Amino acid sequence: LDAFVSLTAVVVTALVYLPNSFSDSRYIRYVLALRLVRLLRLLGVVPQVRAVSSTFVHMLPAASDLLKVLCALIFTYAALGVYLFGGLVQSDPPRPSSQSDFGTLGYYPNNFNDMGS
Repeated sequence: LDAFVSLTAVVVTALVYLPNSFSDSRYIRYVLALRLVRLLRLLGVVPQVRAVSSTFVHMLPAASDLLKVLCALIFTYAALGVYLFGGLVQSDPPRPSSQSDFGTLGYYPNNFNDMGS
């Protein structure tokens, strides 16, 4: 696996830097990110890492209940925020929020106008 990733990185780097239509440097970053997959080998080889990873895997079922409660709490907070403050923050010039620090710094996506915000 190491040889494959290294060889792929060399080939992609050569293809990107040679004059052709395949000259997007993002591909180099994608291939080099594959090198992180080598760290997955440590999960089974090093005893300390194996103990931590197995503890994490055994902890997931209990953590799922906590995650459900946290999601319900966040949803309730967002619904309450939309109910109380929905529509108050707008980017229209006559609104007073457009001249405030909130408006001039571009924080309009951080509002309670809808649940996605």
